[in-house]
Amino acid sequence: MPVRHLFGLWVAALAVRLAYLASAGDLSVLAWVEDSRTYWSMADTLLERAAFLVEYDPGQFAPMVERTPGYVAFLAGVKSVLGDRVLPVLALQSAIDAGTVLLIASIAGRLGRHVGMIAGALAVVWPNMIIHSSQILTDSVFLFFFTLFMWGAVRTLEQAAPARAVGAGVALGLATLIRAASWPFQLVAPLFVFGALTVRLRRVAPSAGLTLVFLAASLAPAAPWLVRNALEFDSLTLTAQGGPHLSGWVAPEVIAYAKGSDRAREAATLRREIERTYEARTGRPLSEESRFEINAVYAEGGLQALMDQPPSAIAAVWLKGMAANLATPAALLDPRIRQAIESAGDGAGYRTALVNAWRSGDFGLRAGLALLAAGALIAGGLQAIGFALCLRRRPRTTALGAAIVLYFLLLTGPVISPKYRLPIEPVLLIWTAVAIEAVWRRLTTPSRRVQ
Repeated sequence: MPVRHLFGLWVAALAVRLAYLASAGDLSVLAWVEDSRTYWSMADTLLERAAFLVEYDPGQFAPMVERTPGYVAFLAGVKSVLGDRVLPVLALQSAIDAGTVLLIASIAGRLGRHVGMIAGALAVVWPNMIIHSSQILTDSVFLFFFTLFMWGAVRTLEQAAPARAVGAGVALGLATLIRAASWPFQLVAPLFVFGALTVRLRRVAPSAGLTLVFLAASLAPAAPWLVRNALEFDSLTLTAQGGPHLSGWVAPEVIAYAKGSDRAREAATLRREIERTYEARTGRPLSEESRFEINAVYAEGGLQALMDQPPSAIAAVWLKGMAANLATPAALLDPRIRQAIESAGDGAGYRTALVNAWRSGDFGLRAGLALLAAGALIAGGLQAIGFALCLRRRPRTTALGAAIVLYFLLLTGPVISPKYRLPIEPVLLIWTAVAIEAVWRRLTTPSRRVQ
């Protein structure tokens, strides 16, 4: 794509994101959600003590083990230069997210100039990207580096070269350093890279060599963190977060479905059972162990509880979660929309509040929800069409995109939120653009018009 077009997309994307920030008036309405304060506090601690620590009580610190250090380092770096203010961080995240728009347009441009422009234009106004660029969370910065990996991987498949393999690998490693969700993918990605390169080059030796270069480059960014965890905590994992997530969210969701009960109740029951079993086996309370040991015990107990459930229940919950994450409109994540829905729900859980808002909310809210649902339905249909067209035109790169989509859908499983779709939005945007371009071409080509 011409540089002037890419620059125009970047300016438009940045303007849209800054306008979204300005629409809130009070930035705290958009910026502070979920774990935002935790990241902000850890960045302050990094600046004050030059170490990745968590202040669990006033003046009491412990090593940071439940998060990877990339986003905390990013926040600390911005704060050290631009001061302890939220606006510079959000403005920089908006600029970075505008860079993600360019990467999406560039990848899509391989399928045609018009496809690239359509994908870029869609990314400029895509709600999931805009909303997350305005929040003090890892998602937006992670998406930039993960999309940079996809861009580098596509270029490597087009023209196999060590420098391109290194660039793609480092981008994936930096994404993992920001958010550990891509860590398992990072370990299996070389298999896809090797397969695609072998098909492309028709030679095993150079394909294997480039794959090893890619693997080494992808592991380099997180290597110091892994060494730190191995030496200090005798663990080869990146974080101590997976076990609590598995035993507190994933397994209880399946158990609740199988029993017809409530996830929160099943989570509390499962946690108590895991802790009771551990204390009976070791004679020590689990709470007195290291965080990595607690993580491992919760992971083992959660996985066992999950495997004890009927396969039909596991499949049903996973498919329901995957479908919901694909279909749920991302605009529902806007804090102002969430507040309106929760107000209509009279204090019920968010899913129940959403149903209540649709049934008994005012006309404006119901009309807005209907419009969002219609938009999500149309986008889903276009993405399915675009996937089929891409599979026919570019099977290797489409297979890589499909693997990325499937990986993140399987990873999040039954945990439902449009935010978990963010890492796959670049792929979905490209498929959407391909479908729109094909439909437009069909409608405007004289020979294909209905006479």
